[in-house]
Amino acid sequence: MKRVAAPALLLALLLATFVIRAPVTSVPPALSLIRDDLHLSAVAAGLVTTLPLICFGVFACLTPPLAARVGVERTLGVAVAAIVVGIAVRLVVTPPTFFTGTLLIGLGIAIANVVIPAIARLRFPAHLAYVMGLYTVALQISGASGGFLTRPLIDGLGWQWPFVIGLWLVPALAVLAWWTLAARRNCSDVAASAPPVTRIRAVAARPGTWLIVLVMGLQSMAFFTLVNWLPTMLTDQGWSPSSAGIALGLFSLLGFPGSLLGTRVLGSNRRITWIAAITATYVAGLVLLVLGSVPAAFGVLLCGLCQGLPLAIALSAIAHQHDPSDVPAVSAVGQGAGYLLASVGPVAVGALYGASADFVLAVTVLAVMMGIWALATVAVGRGQDAAAA
Repeated sequence: MKRVAAPALLLALLLATFVIRAPVTSVPPALSLIRDDLHLSAVAAGLVTTLPLICFGVFACLTPPLAARVGVERTLGVAVAAIVVGIAVRLVVTPPTFFTGTLLIGLGIAIANVVIPAIARLRFPAHLAYVMGLYTVALQISGASGGFLTRPLIDGLGWQWPFVIGLWLVPALAVLAWWTLAARRNCSDVAASAPPVTRIRAVAARPGTWLIVLVMGLQSMAFFTLVNWLPTMLTDQGWSPSSAGIALGLFSLLGFPGSLLGTRVLGSNRRITWIAAITATYVAGLVLLVLGSVPAAFGVLLCGLCQGLPLAIALSAIAHQHDPSDVPAVSAVGQGAGYLLASVGPVAVGALYGASADFVLAVTVLAVMMGIWALATVAVGRGQDAAAA
């Protein structure tokens, strides 16, 4: 592979990616402490984990107009700045400041989710699959780091939870400064950093965009549902809470290899074979999670190995638009509507679990959703082949 142009910009982009998951994933391990200290109701405590996901969907539509006005690089700077302010606000330990900070973090991440694929498509067109693979890996490292560090810092070092989740302010500030400098050096004039951006209305009228919504939304539904419910699923199969927590971390880490491979699936001559294999393995893993303690371990392994691939495929589908100016709008619709669709998953699975006292029906529903994901992914690949012809 030829040397990637603007390596400093690429490194800054990946570092920005590193701070757009950890401020969210660092919270659930401390949720019981947060609920007690802030005197939150069960509904309010549930909102702590679902509010960011809703923000990812609702605020995504703000990104294309902002990118059209100030450019994609400056838009990412605004996103990281919102995350910085949100983390800082949460250091003040009251319910209003905690939820205000979470809202600002969700706003910043929603904008970053949309604009990073647009920057990758615009600045690294010759290495897009490679860059999107690195982006997906950075996302997963960020998410895993947030979840892994919280409890050891609280239980092992005796830190208070506000400082543990506020720890991400330091790298976020560093990333904001680095991104600002890198973007200025590599995009010296406003015209270069603010290409024309297609309106959301134009891409929303295309059937292919809504197929991308399904590809993004259904894989996110499976992932976030497992992130929320995997520990409970495992304890129901006889695992200890600590072992279930470790398994959740491993589930996140196991997705790294697939993140690099997934970006190449849509362009592969064996696309259908790849998608069928991913879906069958993922579904097999889901089924194993409810078949007992030992099968559940293999279920975690299979689901973990598979979960990085669908995300990389979805982000690749967003970034691989024939016209680079379409990417912000397609990303806004695909991720905005996709994350709103995904937010239904954890709630629906919770309702099914409450009604049936086990996860069999929930796993069945998730398996069906992955089947629909496979069909939509094949259709997206064919559509992009036709557009490139």
